[in-house]
Amino acid sequence: MSLTFYPDKPAEWLEALAVVKLRIDDENLPSEQRETMSDTLGSAHTRALDSDTRVRTLDAQLSAARGVRDKKNTQTDRLLIRLSDEMRYRNGSKGFQVLRSAFGGKNPSVVADQPHDDQLSDTDKFFIEVDARADLDLPTARVDELRASHLEFKDAHRAVRDLISEHALASTTAKDDLAAVKPLYRTMVRRVLAIHGEETAVALLPRFTR
Repeated sequence: MSLTFYPDKPAEWLEALAVVKLRIDDENLPSEQRETMSDTLGSAHTRALDSDTRVRTLDAQLSAARGVRDKKNTQTDRLLIRLSDEMRYRNGSKGFQVLRSAFGGKNPSVVADQPHDDQLSDTDKFFIEVDARADLDLPTARVDELRASHLEFKDAHRAVRDLISEHALASTTAKDDLAAVKPLYRTMVRRVLAIHGEETAVALLPRFTR
């Protein structure tokens, strides 16, 4: 095995950039050493680190948003089945068929098992039908709680989709920023070695095992 000043894997690059940022910001180091690094890198290392932090922040936000969405989805599913069961109990198969007709001929259990976008679309159509037809004779309390839950689910689903788009954009930016700083970092390593010597380079810069 040997040691090298040049990172390879993404995690090594981020580690190297974080260390160099600390060195540049360390006022206890000789100014000429810090300037050799900062003059070569400019703000490229900071941009790459900030972009990575943004992606990690969005990772956490997206995970939390998916948890909220899934909870709202489960709650809405339960209320949908509860409404279906109550219609069966009150009016037998006739009551169930009334509810089924309001869902465009689909069983409520089928609607609940659909992908999120399809379920939300069918439930939107259901409420349009409910609001337009007074003859459906559905239990008002059950319909109202389903409506409230559906709207919460819809908002949570939209939040996830927005974060997915934001995460994709941030990931592309992070990838581009990391690619941009790599040649500058390699040049910086060569300059530190040429100007300050290997002993100083070892003290300033991280090394990686190969």
